[in-house]
Amino acid sequence: MFIVDAQVHIWGANTAERPWPTGRSAPHRARTFSKDDLLREMDAAGVARVVIVPPS
Repeated sequence: MFIVDAQVHIWGANTAERPWPTGRSAPHRARTFSKDDLLREMDAAGVARVVIVPPS
C-alpha cells in the first residue's frame, strides 16, 4: 500500500533570528526536527510520501 501523510512539519533551532512561536503553534517537541528525522520516522511507519506544511 502506498501511504501519503498530507501534513507534516519540520523545524530548525530556536534562535534569536528565528524564534519558535509560543502557545498553540509551538513545536510539540523540544528539539529541532529535520528532514533526516522525518525520513527516519517515515521509513519506520511505512510512509512513502509527505506534504510539508510550514508550522505557522
